[in-house]
Amino acid sequence: MNHQICKLLKMIVDSKGPLHLKNIADEFKLSERSIRNYYNEIEKFLSKNGLGDVCRFQNLSFRYIGDEKSTKKIYNLLFNLNFYEYYLSSKEREDLIILILLVQDMPLKSSQLEELLFVSKTTLVNTMENVREKLKGYGVGFSRNKHYGLVLDCDEIKRRDVLFYILKDMGLADTFPWETFIPNACSGFISKFLKIDKYRYKIERSLQSAENQFHLNMNDTCFYEMTLILCVIFFRIENNHYISYEKCQDYLEGSFEPNGLVINLCEYIYKNLFDKYLYNENEVQYLACKLCKMQFIMESSNKGQYANFHIIVKSLLYQLSKVYNINLLTDYKLHEYLTGHILSVYHRIKDRDDLVNPFKNELIEEYYEDFTILKDNIYILENGLGCKFSDDEISYILMHILTALIKNSKKYNKIDVIISCNAGIGTSEFLATLVKKNFNVNIVAVTSAHSLKAFLLRQRCDLIISTVPLNEINIPWVQVNTVLSKDDFSNIRESIDKISTKSVKNFNNTPINDSDIFSGGTSDEDNSSKETSIRFLNMIKSDYILLDKEADNWQEAIITCAEPLLWYKKITPNYLTAMVNVVLENGPYIVFAPGVALAHANPDCGVLEPGASFLRLKKNVDFGHETNDPVKFIIAVAINDTPEYINALFHIMNIMCNQRVLDHLSLAKNSFEIINILNEYEKITKDLYQNDLS
Repeated sequence: MNHQICKLLKMIVDSKGPLHLKNIADEFKLSERSIRNYYNEIEKFLSKNGLGDVCRFQNLSFRYIGDEKSTKKIYNLLFNLNFYEYYLSSKEREDLIILILLVQDMPLKSSQLEELLFVSKTTLVNTMENVREKLKGYGVGFSRNKHYGLVLDCDEIKRRDVLFYILKDMGLADTFPWETFIPNACSGFISKFLKIDKYRYKIERSLQSAENQFHLNMNDTCFYEMTLILCVIFFRIENNHYISYEKCQDYLEGSFEPNGLVINLCEYIYKNLFDKYLYNENEVQYLACKLCKMQFIMESSNKGQYANFHIIVKSLLYQLSKVYNINLLTDYKLHEYLTGHILSVYHRIKDRDDLVNPFKNELIEEYYEDFTILKDNIYILENGLGCKFSDDEISYILMHILTALIKNSKKYNKIDVIISCNAGIGTSEFLATLVKKNFNVNIVAVTSAHSLKAFLLRQRCDLIISTVPLNEINIPWVQVNTVLSKDDFSNIRESIDKISTKSVKNFNNTPINDSDIFSGGTSDEDNSSKETSIRFLNMIKSDYILLDKEADNWQEAIITCAEPLLWYKKITPNYLTAMVNVVLENGPYIVFAPGVALAHANPDCGVLEPGASFLRLKKNVDFGHETNDPVKFIIAVAINDTPEYINALFHIMNIMCNQRVLDHLSLAKNSFEIINILNEYEKITKDLYQNDLS
């Protein structure tokens, strides 16, 4: 047996119908002869274990006819294979040796590895050369004293990080729900060696409790990545390996600093998992640093922390609105989800944690023109953030954009469907939009697979469309790919037709209860709307508006615009300097639309009270922006890091993207006319925003 054979066996066991030989050969990128050879090995393995009658190969198709008991027995046998029965690939052997060395407390002799992995001395010597190179790439070496065996030279933080990176590289972070991972000797060894089954159920319950307690929106990717991180932490702590105060402080200095909400979340998780006497502040700080890089944390805790991300995203949406001739600027959900996603991607890029989109090739093939448009304009994000986006990252962003574009197309009549997706928000929304576009359905909710059962207790539906297999679900469901294939379209249509036929037959005999009517609850957008009690015009007064002032350069223009905020004690002098430094350090991304700049800085740099000022220049100035220079209007803002102020910023940016507004502002004779123009268009924008929510 080997990885490929175990993968084929899992495919056959998990299939609901016949699997054609040619289709499997295409998926494995092997010849049909090779697949048949694999199946011969499967037959030998099953027969040897008394399961020779559960699989059939007839009419060039494989079919599984075993029951649930047989399935559990097969999985158990695969997980408990030893390395004599299972042939390790070179990569599997290297990864396992690294894992063993990382968790080993005592020096490890070569003879011990030879016996454990059933390899010859020559094979081990060759493997160790690659192991050293891999470890070197992670910044880990061997201790100089090798007399007693192999010992790694690294601190506890590095040990854990490399341990997690190796597990992630093996695919565990992407397919961590253990039931979906390919069962074989390698995954079985890892499960037993790191005691994953011992920890993960407790960890999953703790995370689900944290979701409810902190009102988080975790997708399955984040949920299972967190589970894996906590399994590593749990394993190390249980074996009395803690992070020292000095190493923790060094780690904090080189990481994204966690805020209070993230610290509280980590304390809650930690106390749920460990006894009180094991509480360790350094461990909480370490966990907080790990979680800060995850997208749900970015979306939940940093909504108002980085105004620059909102401005840069608005610049991209402005440009795409012009290309498509569709208004994407008032799509609040698109703006919030895309900002949260890019914030997460930004930190991954900075940490050299490459993002892989498994749907990239399908997306590029299906939406090549849209991908090209986005790639041609991705410089707006790259210039603003100072980093390069790969095709994988661009294709993820494309899913957000396509979702918004499709929403603007023709609307359809609907029936109740829940989308269950194990990927991120952009991926989930993209799938939901594709389904909504092509079928007569009402998407009542989009949820993660791990939250589905709990969600169904409070929300009824007729059909579940899921990207992963569902167990113990009584409601009709159909499994699909994220980028719907022809077979997926056919299967969805068949499921809908069955439900529609059943509904027509039972309609006259089915009493309708109030509880059957979908109330909808309150969406994230509705919450945001209620929180947005602060209008932009509440922050600006006529004395804060300057008209037809001259400035020799953009630095002078920013300072001139913001001086009223200094005069009226909204900011300190340091904030003026900080706004100029934002452009010097990050480029002219604040010029988010033609002729308009939004000057700002971190509120910690000197915001005393929230406020905003407005400048119309007598002579336009250049900021160095590739497409939006020269600038005539500058708005300087001093705002707190809270969602209501960011939402107020969202609305004023929408207003200033309107060329009619700019034309009227250019002709205004005094500050009172400026306020009246902004007030009029703010009401219009708010109405559009409310219509978008409804």
